[in-house]
Amino acid sequence: MDIQGGGGTFAFDPTSSITNNGGIGFSINGGTSNVSFGGTIASSATGRSVQVQNHTGGAVSFSGSVTDTGLVLGINLANNTGGSITFSGPTQTLNTGANTALTLNANNGASISFSNLAISTTTGAGVAATGANSSVTLSGTNNPGLGAPAFTFANTSGTYDYSALTSSQSNIGLAFNNTQTGTYKLGSLTIANAPGAAAFSGNTTAANITVANLTVTSAAGIGLSLNGDTGSFAITGTTTINTAGGDAIDLNNVSGSLNLGNVSITNAATTGLVLTNSSAAVTAGTVTVNGATTGLQFGVNTAGSFIATGATNLTNITTTGNDANGAAAPIFTSARACGHEALARDALPGSLEAQLRYYFNVANMEGCSHSAASEGPWSNQEGPKTSAGLSVFACRREGEEAASLLRRDSAKEIAVTPNSVVAA
Repeated sequence: MDIQGGGGTFAFDPTSSITNNGGIGFSINGGTSNVSFGGTIASSATGRSVQVQNHTGGAVSFSGSVTDTGLVLGINLANNTGGSITFSGPTQTLNTGANTALTLNANNGASISFSNLAISTTTGAGVAATGANSSVTLSGTNNPGLGAPAFTFANTSGTYDYSALTSSQSNIGLAFNNTQTGTYKLGSLTIANAPGAAAFSGNTTAANITVANLTVTSAAGIGLSLNGDTGSFAITGTTTINTAGGDAIDLNNVSGSLNLGNVSITNAATTGLVLTNSSAAVTAGTVTVNGATTGLQFGVNTAGSFIATGATNLTNITTTGNDANGAAAPIFTSARACGHEALARDALPGSLEAQLRYYFNVANMEGCSHSAASEGPWSNQEGPKTSAGLSVFACRREGEEAASLLRRDSAKEIAVTPNSVVAA
């Protein structure tokens, strides 16, 4: 079917069907026509199921199933500047081999939506976007083959709502940089065996990025790296990093708002989470690091803060649990540990005044209720200083003295004993 230019209305009932072994199954080029196709479209061999390009207005809808299998070219939507293009059928199955399954190129002014995508490829990209695409909404699944990206964004702007699209990719990372602006809402994303510096990276991007859940497994380098970003970044569910060849999460010179959701880190080669040179207000829910050289590291930051609203658990840390050398602002403030209300309490006294507010608690201490209103800063018991000048703080619950909670030294390093559990 080929509709070239013009206007008017074209309606095809659900009994219609197109079987295409070459060329384009359904093509619209130009015009402002309203088109509704209720039947099925099946493309195989070297064909393409659907192509809509240069459409300037009108509603285009495909309410039947669309299927691409074999060495097919997938669906191409390009240079559409008005109207809407909707795929609402039971399935849009795109198995396109070495070719890109869905191409979105410069659809500035058009609204595009897919309701039931099922993408699989061998080496072709899942969804490739280029230029300005005003409004794109995708739902379904997106699982390209080894080394193929689930998404590519080349010089893109606009709004990309992939929040209902569950995606995975392996042997390749996902990167955002200064060529992308606009809003990117990604669904649950799994990245496995990514080579290179980082599995998921944002490098000097001003884009606003949201991910439902991010899972990184067996990364050669950093799991999640944000460097120089000025846009916002948010994980609405859980950030899971399982085995990273570098830091699990590295946040450097970030200034936008940043939410990591619940954080679960296992086996980071260096540090679980690093925040340095930044002015961002960073938030998280629960934070768990199981296996790292350093659990949490806070360097010199120009402003901002790190706030965890849930429990923080550090286990199998080989050197330092929390390294806060050079920190110049409240870093870890929450209201969970030991019943302290962290935001209501004063900063630590002495050389750390106005530097850090840490409220630690080992596992067998949870629930020891200190009262922020009646107690001064760290008024719990202070043990004798060691020869190295360390102060060891301990807490009492029901008359029983617990294990040491906190050590502090003149270098402003907060150390947690390996294999201990911290709730902050």
